[in-house]
Amino acid sequence: MPTIKLLTPQIQCAIVYLQIKNEVIKMSNSPFPIMAHKEAFANIDKIESMLSQWDCVWVVSDNKPDHVIMKFDEYERLYKAKDDLESLIEKEQLPKLLGAIGMQCFIQYFHNFWKNHTEGTSRTDFIKEDYSLASKRSRVSKAKKIFAKGWQGDAIILIMESNRVNIETKLQAKQLLDFMADTEIYN
Repeated sequence: MPTIKLLTPQIQCAIVYLQIKNEVIKMSNSPFPIMAHKEAFANIDKIESMLSQWDCVWVVSDNKPDHVIMKFDEYERLYKAKDDLESLIEKEQLPKLLGAIGMQCFIQYFHNFWKNHTEGTSRTDFIKEDYSLASKRSRVSKAKKIFAKGWQGDAIILIMESNRVNIETKLQAKQLLDFMADTEIYN
């Protein structure tokens, strides 16, 4: 998490140190006020005045961005947006995980995979298909990741929308999703 310094009690500010290399701000195109580094940290009152009108102030040194000073609520909004984006990017793994487990396998052994997740175990003996032990362990590991990330509901929806599974598996997926919606189990 970036360093946070409170400048005054009147306006809480977050100073987010930027690691931007070889990017020069064109002063006339900036959507925010810009201050020179020496001026910004020598004149806190001016920063407070700018922050009463703007969400943030860019601080530059040698025409390169050095710091951004912003209101704390703006900082929190940006930090949350960054987390949301990272989560969305990470969630793109879900179809690959399901493909490696097998959609029918995930639905068929959903309760067992959940039990492994909640108990912190990696049992494979419930998988009846003639897979190698390594394959069973891989499926269990990937299923545990889906549960650890809280993606089980999304996984079931993907399975229900898939053209690669039979109608029986889709119906079982629908029943699981309805059960999850009606109870606190699996959430």
